[in-house]
Amino acid sequence: MEDKVGLKPTGDLVSVRVRVPPRAQISKMIIFTRHAKNKFEILKRHKFLITKKQVLRTVEEPDLIDKSRLPLLIAQRKIDKRYVLRVVYKIENGNIKIITFYPGRRKQYGE
Repeated sequence: MEDKVGLKPTGDLVSVRVRVPPRAQISKMIIFTRHAKNKFEILKRHKFLITKKQVLRTVEEPDLIDKSRLPLLIAQRKIDKRYVLRVVYKIENGNIKIITFYPGRRKQYGE
């Protein structure tokens, strides 16, 4: 049986199977912008550790998607009792381009 999400790292790109209802699965590339790649280190300096796996899981299995900034989408997922991870991305040429991500207080984002 196959995992829910099949990750295949290829350098800076990650090939991911994204769930779409019902049972139809398509492969999409997830591309991190330079800013998004640098954001891991920026947050680490502020003592807030976020992993690439957390970012990918937030996009693949969000608790909610904020569409108020179309064409940008903001996937949101709980990190812990106090924080959510928000990932800003857009669909470009059928691929997911992660622009940035940031932790937010759950009470601020309605979680």
